[in-house]
Amino acid sequence: MYVMKKGLFFTLVLSLFLFACSRPGTIEDEAIVQNNEDTTRPVVEVLRPIAGQQYRSGDSIIIEGKASDIGLHYGSIVLTNDANGMQLARKVFDLHLLSTYSFRFANPVQVTSAQNYTISIEFEDHSLNKTQKTIKVSALP
Repeated sequence: MYVMKKGLFFTLVLSLFLFACSRPGTIEDEAIVQNNEDTTRPVVEVLRPIAGQQYRSGDSIIIEGKASDIGLHYGSIVLTNDANGMQLARKVFDLHLLSTYSFRFANPVQVTSAQNYTISIEFEDHSLNKTQKTIKVSALP
C-alpha cells in the first residue's frame, strides 16, 4: 500500500511539474512578445562560410556566427541543394530572451559531381522582427 501511495504521489508531482513547464507565458511574457515599440531587427554576423566558398566531398560545411538583439526568440539554419531544392539539413535554435547567441553548425557533404548549395540563416526576436542571410557555397568531388 505504501509503495502504491508513493508511486501515485510521484506521478502527481511529475504531472504538476510538466503542466507548469508547458503552460502559456505569463502576462509579463506576453508584454515582451507584444512589444510594438521594438522595430529593430536582430543583428546577424556570419563568420563562416564566405559566399562562394568551395568544399571537397567529405568536408563539413561549417556555419558559424553570432546573432544579437534585445530579446532573441528563434533562429534557424537550413542547407538546401540548389539542383533539386532538397533540404539537406536544418538546425533550429529556441532562444527565448537571450541578447546574444553564438551559433555553430556543421554538416558533412558527400558528392560524386559538383553541387551548389544555399545556406539560409534566420533569426527572429520576440517582437517578430526577422533578419535573414543567404550564402551560396559549392562542393566538388
